[in-house]
Amino acid sequence: MKKRLLTILIIALAFLCLGADKPRQRFELEFNCNGDIVRYLDAQVVADNHLIYEEIERRKINASINDKKREVLRLIEEGKSEKQAVLNCFPLITNVLNNAQEKLRKEPKDSRIIFNPDKETMFVLTCEENGLAVDEDEFYADIVYALFANKREITVKTKPTNAKVTLKDNERYLYKKASYSTSVASSSDNRKHNVKQALSAINGSVLKIGEILSFNTKTGIRSEENGYKSAKIILGNEYVDGVGGGVCQASTTLYNCALLAGLEVESVSSHSLLPSYVEPSFDAMVNMGSSDLVIKNNTSGPIFIKAYIKNDRAIVEIYGCKNEYEIRKKSVTTYKGKIPEDKKVYDNKYFIQDETLNCKRVSYSQPQIKSEGYLIYYKNGEKQREQKIREDNYNSKSGIIAYRVEKKDDALFFIFIFNIRS
Repeated sequence: MKKRLLTILIIALAFLCLGADKPRQRFELEFNCNGDIVRYLDAQVVADNHLIYEEIERRKINASINDKKREVLRLIEEGKSEKQAVLNCFPLITNVLNNAQEKLRKEPKDSRIIFNPDKETMFVLTCEENGLAVDEDEFYADIVYALFANKREITVKTKPTNAKVTLKDNERYLYKKASYSTSVASSSDNRKHNVKQALSAINGSVLKIGEILSFNTKTGIRSEENGYKSAKIILGNEYVDGVGGGVCQASTTLYNCALLAGLEVESVSSHSLLPSYVEPSFDAMVNMGSSDLVIKNNTSGPIFIKAYIKNDRAIVEIYGCKNEYEIRKKSVTTYKGKIPEDKKVYDNKYFIQDETLNCKRVSYSQPQIKSEGYLIYYKNGEKQREQKIREDNYNSKSGIIAYRVEKKDDALFFIFIFNIRS
């Protein structure tokens, strides 16, 4: 402010004695940019059409230095800024400013979050660093001062530029928004392996604001080449062996955690049969090429995902800014059909070597289930609203009881007798 008042005072004094001024024929300045010199020599601007010529004449761009001084002074007295007054008569001065910016500018560095989900210290924050830029207000005020004081050199001044993201900003995004887990205790070793493999693929994921996560894209094709093993999968209306069995439990665990974290779910599908590890209307079936789980970061900051298996539980944790609401789930069964009879199967493939049992249950019957899924939002312990998010229909399925047979012919005989009795 003091510098600005001094500039105005000099301008006023210069105006009183302008007639006695003996200016140089061409206005020139040297700008000291921390030791680097940028030179400006006022030059004539050539008009290539009539309109541009009129503009040059009106703005006194090619006028004498005295006329330019008078024009600069007149504009400032009208309330124009030093920048507006200088650029009106000296438009080429912007080249000097750009040159000075290149020499003096130092870009600020934002604070960063380094996410290491598998380390004891999961988050590491870096401090922000402010940058430097030419102080444009001072730059043009100094030109006005030099113009009327007949100075030949200006030391270009800088001002700090703030980083957009500070350490304090990033601290807000380390809050655990939600955690969800499902049990894999009764799963086979291969199935546990597949769940772990899929969770490992999404572990460490970071979603920027508005970014989406596709489960299928993250986990890739469920094949032996990609590290997946054979385990039970739902195909049609039956449980059969298939490479990648158990992956849907990983997607379901992620899905439920995303719901509790308040993230937007853009795509989700249900199974044809109700899985045992989650309530109705809260499963997430995935299949390459047909069904995917897609979630979107609809929050005001980044999202961090940790996914792992511990103590026979598949666990997903989501970190980010604190939720406005506490979100809870509710599963409502709207219809439950009759439990179908078990199916008897005579096949030794259900028995392991040296097993003494001659009869065993392979799976249980399931009735048809119709259900609805709801999210309930609480604030300060009080319910705010309830939202239905989906409706589902799960098919019925007969359980399987397997019988051991000594010979292949015996199996055919038992099947024949069983069909007659049925």
